[in-house]
Amino acid sequence: MSEYWVSHKKYFCKYCNIYIADDAPSRRQHESGLRHKGNVERFVRSLYKAGEKRKQDLEEEKREMARVEKAAEAAFAQDVSSGIVKPGSSSTVAGPSSAAGPRKVAATLKPADPFANYTTAESLGITDPDEARRRAEAERRLQEGVAGDWEVVEVIQPPPTDEEGAEDVKPDVSAAGAALSGRAGEKRPATGGPPIDIESDGTVF
Repeated sequence: MSEYWVSHKKYFCKYCNIYIADDAPSRRQHESGLRHKGNVERFVRSLYKAGEKRKQDLEEEKREMARVEKAAEAAFAQDVSSGIVKPGSSSTVAGPSSAAGPRKVAATLKPADPFANYTTAESLGITDPDEARRRAEAERRLQEGVAGDWEVVEVIQPPPTDEEGAEDVKPDVSAAGAALSGRAGEKRPATGGPPIDIESDGTVF
């Protein structure tokens, strides 16, 4: 019997991400388990999906590059037809060149108005209630009166009065009030009741 501790070698399973004893019975038992088989199947499936995705990305990249090259050729042909660039100034255009080629490419270019081929709501018979309301509001504002802008007005001074002999005459307010009431010279009738006795406690208010 050994008097020192001996470390057993461990095996790392990359599919299950665990360590097991590195002997035949332990590895056989682990590899025959459902967990290990499921992990291996998922790993293979992920490799297959990654390969398919890589292939699709390459095809998409090729299609995009072809589209960019086609657009560049069309732009170059348009520049050549308009006289901006000379035909031999660039080598990006491949293939045989002919006189009808630039005209054909220029004819297939997009029009100046990008919305020329689109239909509008008005052409389809669809009316916008907000637009109709805005138009009615604009017509109503044209017909109704609106306050104008500010204008500068000259101040008219009153004519000067003759200061000689001018006196401040105050009207007789009492006489005017009596004349208006129609009771000038009348006395207030005396009351016929008994006199009122008022008792005071000496408080002064």
